Amino acid sequence: MNSMNDSSIITLGRKCIFLLGYLLLLAGTAHARVITPGAAVIPAVNFITGVDTIGGTWLATIESSKIRIEFKSDAFKSSDDDHWWDSANFELSDFPNLPKVEKGTFSLTREAGTIAFTGKFGGNTGLGTYKFTANKQFKDYIENSGVTHLEESDEFAFFTCNLNKDYIEMLQRNGFKGVYAGNMAAMSSLKIDEPFIQQFSAFGYNDIPANQLIALKAKRINGDFIKGFTDIGYTNIPVNYLITFKSMNITPAFVYGFKKLGFTDIPPGDLQTLKSKGVTPQHVADMQQKGFKSANLRKYIQLKKTSGE
Repeated sequence: MNSMNDSSIITLGRKCIFLLGYLLLLAGTAHARVITPGAAVIPAVNFITGVDTIGGTWLATIESSKIRIEFKSDAFKSSDDDHWWDSANFELSDFPNLPKVEKGTFSLTREAGTIAFTGKFGGNTGLGTYKFTANKQFKDYIENSGVTHLEESDEFAFFTCNLNKDYIEMLQRNGFKGVYAGNMAAMSSLKIDEPFIQQFSAFGYNDIPANQLIALKAKRINGDFIKGFTDIGYTNIPVNYLITFKSMNITPAFVYGFKKLGFTDIPPGDLQTLKSKGVTPQHVADMQQKGFKSANLRKYIQLKKTSGE
C-alpha cells in the first residue's frame, strides 16, 4: 500500500464538533481539534492541572428531536475581549424536564462530567447559565489511557462528544493508542465505530492514521465507495486520494470512461488534474473524432487549456 500523504488533511481549529471547511460535520459539537501527525502543536494549559469546573452562559434551540446548545465562558479566554465558546447537539430526550413555565434547573451527566443548567425555555429557544463539573475518575482514566496532547478545555470537549471508557478501549483494541485528544474527540463525535474501522482492511488499508480515518468518515467514504473502483481494476488508491476523489466527485464511472478509450492505470494525481481542468472521457472522445489522437492524456489537458474551452 502506498504511503499516506498527511498534507491533504487539514489541521482543524479547536474543540469538539468537527470538522472545518474541508470536512463540515454532520453530527456534533463545535470547534474540533483534529491533529495531523507531525504537525506543530500550540502549547496549552496542562490538562492535568487544568480547570475542573467551567461556568458561563448557554443558548439553546430545539429542532425536532434534537437540541443544540451553545456554551460561552470566560474560563479559557486569552484576552479581555476574548471568550471561549463551544456548541453541541444533544438528543431532546436527554432533557425530559426542561423548564418552560418559569426559571428552573436541569442537568445532564455523562462519563466525562455533569452540566447543571439554570434558565428557562420559551417555545423552542432557551437561555440561562450553566456549570460544568468534570468527573475526576474519568479525568484520571484519561491521564492513564495514553491519550496525548491534552488541553485543559478537553474535559468539556470530551463531555460534549460523549467520550467514554468503552469507546477508548474499542479504539485501543483496533490499534489506536496514543491518540491525540483532539482526534479522539472528533472520532467520538463522528461515531467512528469498530465496523467502520475494520471494513477498510478488506481492501488492503491497514493502520490508517486517526486524522485520515476522521476524514474518511466525515466525507462518508466507506467500503462500497472503494469497491466501486476495485471493480473496474483500480486498486491501491492512497487514502489521501480517496478523500480527494470524494471531494471532487471523481467516480468509478469517470475513471471507467477513460478506460474504455484505452487509458488504463491513470495515476491518481492525473485523475485529479483531469477533473479539475474539465477534461472528461466525452471530451477526449470528441477530440479523437476531430482527429486529435494521443496516448498521453496530458496532451488533452494541454489542448483544452490552449483552446480556452
